[in-house]
Amino acid sequence: MAIKLAEERHRRVSEVMSEAVGVIEESATAGEAKTILVDLEVTGAPVVRGEQVLGVVSRADLLRADDATPVTEIMSDPVYAVRPGDSLALAVRLMVKQRIHRVVVVNEAGELRGILTALDALAAVADSLGPTGDIAYASLAPPEE
Repeated sequence: MAIKLAEERHRRVSEVMSEAVGVIEESATAGEAKTILVDLEVTGAPVVRGEQVLGVVSRADLLRADDATPVTEIMSDPVYAVRPGDSLALAVRLMVKQRIHRVVVVNEAGELRGILTALDALAAVADSLGPTGDIAYASLAPPEE
């Protein structure tokens, strides 16, 4: 008789994260950061000095700043980060606990290796729920007056 032992496979951050990350240099102003986020079509990006992450700037941070404000004055600090080998569950729990929409992914030296957004994590969860089909959209007619 064969015995099949079940085992749970946990997804790793490295399987879900984006390695191509748009960054904002520490010398940038809020106005320059706004342009970068709009051009990249993202809602936030790490502020860096070389490969070292100094903070994270989001569109919400930029809404409260004058265009001439240095990003180093409005960036989120501390930076919440995970490593590529960490579990996706750890990263999601961190985002929920800290009420943030993204975590940076760094190596042991603290150098930027990627970014994991809440949408990336949600897509991974959706994929794990089983086969997907096309999403159909229905239109609702406005109520007649």
